[in-house]
Amino acid sequence: MSSETLAHRLHAAISEYPSQGAFTASIIASRSAETAKFSRAITQLCDYFDDLMSGQNFPGWASPGSHYYRAIRCQFSPENRWTSMPTSCAIELLDTGVGYLADDFMYFDTPMESNPATFSTIATHEIRNERDWLELISDAGHGYKFSGSPQPEWDDSFVIPDWHELSIDKPIFISIRSYLNLAYRIIPVKDQRTLLAGWHPGSLVSIEKQGTCRTN
Repeated sequence: MSSETLAHRLHAAISEYPSQGAFTASIIASRSAETAKFSRAITQLCDYFDDLMSGQNFPGWASPGSHYYRAIRCQFSPENRWTSMPTSCAIELLDTGVGYLADDFMYFDTPMESNPATFSTIATHEIRNERDWLELISDAGHGYKFSGSPQPEWDDSFVIPDWHELSIDKPIFISIRSYLNLAYRIIPVKDQRTLLAGWHPGSLVSIEKQGTCRTN
């Protein structure tokens, strides 16, 4: 399979992942054994893709890519959103060579412009696994009720990182592999639950605390 064909198929899969993930979760939510089985299947799938993606040296699969689209500044409503991203942030979408890679929780009405800069090394705050996500919540978490999810039963209360209370001054990076392992999977947190929802895999997300972000 050519790298271009692989990229096109990955774009299509990522675009459908939220709705498919929500649909699957809605079916197995009340069956813990099936939930564990589903999680194992995702892990095995990612392990299989590791060999394929590593051989292709696919950008963003395990580490930041070398090309990104120009930053888009976003201001999400604190009362009505379906994303775990910071309410105020700048997003640089990954350029895979055939376009930008995006989760379809968010649509872009304006034409996208690729950033001419090439990043050989990018200092990031990486979220690699469930432990990293839970550490952020432990440091600064707050309850939030999602709204506008692909499935009505997902419009529920979860605890997510309080990004603006965290001391993160680097772009946040979640690799494509980590996204597939973590996104839209309900994780128990003591007597609550957390969910990584609405996140563009492989992107760079900068928290905007004072209206600034990395713009090279």
